[in-house]
Amino acid sequence: MATSTLRSWRSWIPLIVAVSFVASSRTRAEAGPLDGPPQAWWWYAGDDVNSLGQKLTQNDAVLVDLKTYLDGSQRKLAAVMVKNPGVAWWWYVGLDANALGQKLSQNQAMLTSLDAYVEGGTRKYAAIMEAQSPPWWWYSGLDLTETGKKVQQCCAYMTALDAWVEAGGVRFASVMRQFPQHAPGTASLISLTGTAPLTSVEENGTEHFDLHLHLKNLTASPVTIQRAEWFFAENGGWAMPMGVLIPKPGGGAGDFFGASPTVPTSADLPLNTGWVWSFPVTHVLFRIQAKDASGNLQDLVTQIPVTRAGFPPTTTPPVQTPVHVSLQAPVEVFTLSDGRRFLPVVGELVNGTGAPLSLTRWHLTLKAGNGNVVVDKDLDQTFTVDASGGGTAIDTLQNSSASLARFIYGLDVPASFSAGTVTLEADYTYQGACLSAVRSEAVGAAPTVAVASPVDAAGQGRTWKWGNGPGVTFFDAHKMFLQHRYAYDLVILKNGQTHSGNANDNASYYAWNLPFRSMAKGKVVAVVDTFPENSGNVSNPASSNNYIVVQHDDNVTYSFYVHLRPGSAAVTVGQQVDVGTILGRVGNAGASSEPHLHVSCFRFDASGHLRAVPMTFTNLQTVAGAALSNVPVSDVLSR
Repeated sequence: MATSTLRSWRSWIPLIVAVSFVASSRTRAEAGPLDGPPQAWWWYAGDDVNSLGQKLTQNDAVLVDLKTYLDGSQRKLAAVMVKNPGVAWWWYVGLDANALGQKLSQNQAMLTSLDAYVEGGTRKYAAIMEAQSPPWWWYSGLDLTETGKKVQQCCAYMTALDAWVEAGGVRFASVMRQFPQHAPGTASLISLTGTAPLTSVEENGTEHFDLHLHLKNLTASPVTIQRAEWFFAENGGWAMPMGVLIPKPGGGAGDFFGASPTVPTSADLPLNTGWVWSFPVTHVLFRIQAKDASGNLQDLVTQIPVTRAGFPPTTTPPVQTPVHVSLQAPVEVFTLSDGRRFLPVVGELVNGTGAPLSLTRWHLTLKAGNGNVVVDKDLDQTFTVDASGGGTAIDTLQNSSASLARFIYGLDVPASFSAGTVTLEADYTYQGACLSAVRSEAVGAAPTVAVASPVDAAGQGRTWKWGNGPGVTFFDAHKMFLQHRYAYDLVILKNGQTHSGNANDNASYYAWNLPFRSMAKGKVVAVVDTFPENSGNVSNPASSNNYIVVQHDDNVTYSFYVHLRPGSAAVTVGQQVDVGTILGRVGNAGASSEPHLHVSCFRFDASGHLRAVPMTFTNLQTVAGAALSNVPVSDVLSR
């Protein structure tokens, strides 16, 4: 008969159990607050909730095991308790799965004992929980195969297990904890510091900033840079890749590290360069892997804030190594014209290692401001891994070395939901290790702005289509870009088509050359209408965006109108305009696949960077003539 050393005093109580043993080379997790021999312990059977509670008080004890059983028609409790070592803990009897989940969330706790039973036709639980420790999970109602998969997916071992027969099969309730994670390279070999001051911001939000960096070797021997990648990050960490390794100013051979990726002994390498970027860059993110001659490793993550004079810097988003979760922020909820209360969750898994990883679990939790759980579910593993344009969608992230794996989800939440916290958990395997990346972000109500429609009624059996707008769960022409996430592309449809005749001729498109109007009263602050157009759906390399920007009378909101026909601007910079003033004519200039009007509204946030805001419209009507209220859902049709 095989013998083994007991893990803790919890195993001293003789129980009749069904068990399975799995060989493992992993080390068990560190002992928790209730591990180790107790000062005193007790066990009881035949109590109800009230009498057991009295014994806990009398003994100044905490429960470590709890079971229920029927004695005739009465449900009784069998329990093991020990002298309270001073830990935060809770116990409950008679909760269903939803109520138990709420208690776990409210207490920020993890299960240590779980007993499932049926009462009144409902599956209920007797549970013990304690203050949360490293990653853990619980599942109920899974069969043997599904439970085994969860153990593998979570890189976990079980700490509690219950079973019952249901519909001819065995079902399980299980609690599991993750095996210890492998720490990333923690040697201190190099440092990267710097500043990134904004030198100017154009009226359309385009930013001009300098980048001043210092890469230092902190050791007395050369350090090899095994990999370095950098990104321009927007609010929340949403990143645009800038390439592997850091280019030298003005190009030239080699990179920031010289012709070879070695930082000489005690070196201090400077880099000074300037950038013009049409997106609101809040941080420049660097992920560097370094190694010295002794084999010591460092995974360095550095974020340099892009700062604007007179404004505080944006809060630095949290990052983990070797993988972290970024988000488009602020994360905002709003009501769509179809009546849905909609919460988009858009972000990336950022893999700075260059090595393949496989996602084993991908989970989202949404809590309301009072702590109640609104959404708690495993997510579909659909990612976009091509960083340019629309990207390539994949169903699972398996053995992928992509730097950015982008995701977009839309949650339909209760009408009363206005604020809370969203948490994303990614469990993955990387070079044989089981790791996790977790990101939590505050959720708030979007500050919508009420404006008038920029276009007249289409008439003649035609309709306006408000394309690429909010309310979708795929990456269209706008969702990759934080400043465009609430924008619309307006085209006219007739019989389901945007044009009649030659698709390469702008004049064939119903929207082309129609006037567009100011959506609000204010002052014109930018006019560009000198770039030539594309020809229908054929691009012109010489073309660039023509646009007009109007600053509203509130002095904080701006409306943005893009792709106007060259030479068609009807206003000049500094001119005051009213709601409905003609600004120009719909064209096909710049980043445009066909003649259309791109419209959006934005403000500048507390850090001085552009922030898009969703729009509602005071005078929009559906095709049937009903008022179109709230934020127009993407592809809605209006008169």
